[in-house]
Amino acid sequence: MLDPIPQHPYPSGLAVHDAAETSEEARTYGTARVVAHRPHPDGTYTYVVEDLGQGTRAEWPSYFTIPAGLWDMTGAAGQGEGDGSPPEHAGAESAPQHAAADPLDADRGEKVASER
Repeated sequence: MLDPIPQHPYPSGLAVHDAAETSEEARTYGTARVVAHRPHPDGTYTYVVEDLGQGTRAEWPSYFTIPAGLWDMTGAAGQGEGDGSPPEHAGAESAPQHAAADPLDADRGEKVASER
């Protein structure tokens, strides 16, 4: 189930995940944190994000950058952290350090290798 997506640009410090992410933990707590954003004439943005696990930076297009805790992973509204209310971990200072994201190259739309 999709909840309404907040307006761009997202604030610096927001925990986010890639739209293709399938891990419940990553969707709930994020895999990266927004560092900065760059607007484009067509209304989209490119986000500079920092991987929560490794601290490496990458650029993600706005259409693949989803705020942590936004998508309901429970399958039923009102259960767990996927009830539509943002979890405390989606804030700028509280996301835990865990699994690395696979950044997307904003210009090509292809996955780029993370430094491991």
